[in-house]
Amino acid sequence: MPKRFPSLGVGMTPSTTELGKFIRSCRIKLGLSQVEVAKRWGVWQTRQSMLELGERRYLSPQTVRALAAALQCDVVELESLVPKRRRAEPKTEFGKFIRSRREELGLTHVELGKRLRRPYQSIYSLERQHGINPGTLPRLARALELAPSALEGFTSLRGKPAGSSMGELVRSRRKELGLSQRRLAKKLRLTTQEISLIELGKVRLSSDGADLAKLAVALKLNVATLEAVKPKRKLKEVRVVPGTLGEFLFLRRRELGLTQAQVGQHAQVTPSGVCSVEQGRWRGPKTLAKISAVLDCEIPEELLPPKRKTTAAARDIAIAERLRGGASVA
Repeated sequence: MPKRFPSLGVGMTPSTTELGKFIRSCRIKLGLSQVEVAKRWGVWQTRQSMLELGERRYLSPQTVRALAAALQCDVVELESLVPKRRRAEPKTEFGKFIRSRREELGLTHVELGKRLRRPYQSIYSLERQHGINPGTLPRLARALELAPSALEGFTSLRGKPAGSSMGELVRSRRKELGLSQRRLAKKLRLTTQEISLIELGKVRLSSDGADLAKLAVALKLNVATLEAVKPKRKLKEVRVVPGTLGEFLFLRRRELGLTQAQVGQHAQVTPSGVCSVEQGRWRGPKTLAKISAVLDCEIPEELLPPKRKTTAAARDIAIAERLRGGASVA
């Protein structure tokens, strides 16, 4: 004997919302189960059930159209029963400007999202921001049917101030060209973090001028313009003892206008090795010979440290002292 199913709508939990009651009545008129309707508009049966019970209330415009097609009902009537989400009013000047312009054009979040080719959820985030990235400005201006100049006042995002004249020039020129830090970094084959550090004055460009030339091309500037605002390298103060070998080498290096790094590069010694010698820490005769060759100087005999005794000689001296000590005790 075939299994009998209860009639549609019998023994069901009552709907708690007008939307749920409407969806259920449309479904029952069509003689469809929740599974069949859910399959029509491409969702799980649990979602269909939650809508009918009133456990879910909000639907996107695309979902309303899909559900209306599945239930063969009027889209406008179904949409009128969907409650509107209460979105908080924008708190920033930029957010208020974007929302007012969107409402002035009669655009929904979905429609503005389509114009920007972004998910409609991102428009809610956009209306909470303090400003706009310079790279996104032209696209947003077109979507809102505005001249780019109308949004230029919102391009200065709340960030740390530039740390140097070089950083200020790079940042202002980048914004003039409508470049984001990411796009400028891509042009220079750097990371976004490195561009940020340049603008904050926390990183120096290479001393050979190659990085400066690349930056000038990317920003469409003259190299001399960037060279004029390039921060001068501060020479690190080295503590040297007067009248020592370290002071002699230090004064000679300063006389030639060389840095410890430059001396180390030519002498094939680390900068820390050069620093150690200037501070009086012995690094071996080979290291000293390399440094003096780069500095083109002859070290005075009296400044050279005494030669170390070999291991064998030191061992013989120690044995002799022990023997003398033993004889005196006897």
